[in-house]
Amino acid sequence: MLKETLNKIISVPVVIVIVLILVVLTLLTSEAVFADGGMVAWPPQIQITESAQNAIVAWNDKEEVFIISNDIEGFDSAIILRMIPLPSNPTNIEEGDFSSFSKITEIINKKGKVFGRHKGWGEMTLTNPLGSEGTPPGIEITFHENIGAHDVTVVKVNDLDYFLNWIKDFALNKGLETKEISPEFRDGISDYLDRDIKYFVFDVIEKTEYKQSINPLIYRFESEYLFYPLKITAISEIGQSQYAEVNVFLISKGMIDEDIIRKTNLSPSVDFDYYIELSKEDLRKVGSQFENLFQSNAFAVLVYHSGHLSELDEDLIIYSENIHIPTFSDKVDHFLQFIAFSIEKFLNPLFILRIILTFIFMLTWPIGFIYLFLYLAKPIKKQVAQKALKPIVINLTSYVGSFVVSLGVFALLYFLLSLINKTEYGFLLISLIGIIAFIVVFVLIVKSIVKLFKRSWGALRKN
Repeated sequence: MLKETLNKIISVPVVIVIVLILVVLTLLTSEAVFADGGMVAWPPQIQITESAQNAIVAWNDKEEVFIISNDIEGFDSAIILRMIPLPSNPTNIEEGDFSSFSKITEIINKKGKVFGRHKGWGEMTLTNPLGSEGTPPGIEITFHENIGAHDVTVVKVNDLDYFLNWIKDFALNKGLETKEISPEFRDGISDYLDRDIKYFVFDVIEKTEYKQSINPLIYRFESEYLFYPLKITAISEIGQSQYAEVNVFLISKGMIDEDIIRKTNLSPSVDFDYYIELSKEDLRKVGSQFENLFQSNAFAVLVYHSGHLSELDEDLIIYSENIHIPTFSDKVDHFLQFIAFSIEKFLNPLFILRIILTFIFMLTWPIGFIYLFLYLAKPIKKQVAQKALKPIVINLTSYVGSFVVSLGVFALLYFLLSLINKTEYGFLLISLIGIIAFIVVFVLIVKSIVKLFKRSWGALRKN
């Protein structure tokens, strides 16, 4: 009796459209609903791209490790020079991998309750820097090595004018175009020297006509403060003209004072109100260099800048007194903030609508498959029954066959819509199909219910 009632409600068009809706919803909501493990977005998900300027900076009050990605697609020149000032001579430089950025993004998104080619890693310990024998007193070359696609030179500067002339000769020897040094650049280098930041890394990358993966470099050095150079870019030629996105992940023993971040024209992003605590296992996933830097758990935040690089005219410098290690009371308060945020999100009409749609999707998926399975079993059973077979064989064949065909229908529609989704306007087209399909199935189901109600009412009146 129940099966007959279902057959009256669900017609062939309804089944087909339900299947279509399920596939569309799978494409549209699989990332938003399933990949993030829930619905509460606090903080909002972060996303980074390899074309942006990305960095991970970790400091344990004594030593710092940072990794900087390489945006070689943004340059037309065949040879690219990156210049990085450091507060001390690096004790280690090695090749890293962009996966460190994807890993820390994934960890932050996951811990934020959002319901984000390996080629010869060459590690070198610079315990014996290349000596300055025969080197002019104005500079000391402390290190020079080819690391993957990088030609790395570390220079200690003792004299400003000599160093600026050395830069011109260095650029010429590396095949770079010779340019006059601007007053802004000279004043910027002078400011670094006045602050006792005397070590500069010159990283030369040669592009080829073939697209290649350029792994970032990881630097380790002693420092009395967390340091990330921003001014060096602002005073350069590229800083005066380029508009870019900058993402810097900061890892330390505690929570960083937000006001210090804003003074550098960087903007606090996720995880300032909702901090992220990284375990040793989390740090290991980002990179062994970061794991070895901390004896216990660390805390991560993300700061960013979107605009002209010339606006970043102050280096990011954070001292121990600007870092607060969360106490038990802080963690309790943090938990209460999360509860309050969750309640606020739940009362949001759009959030409630999203929950309802998700519930409908989760409920409709198995029901739609069962309806299609039962509907297809009837004609298959009718065809098999014409053979001289036992009833159990007929039933088994019809239901197994219906199950296989149902899976095939779902897979075929998913494949076709996936192809559409890959086109230029695929997402819009898929969304339109989903809206139309939802309207059609709603109308058909309402008509079927009304029709069934009329039949039932008529039967009651006759009785």
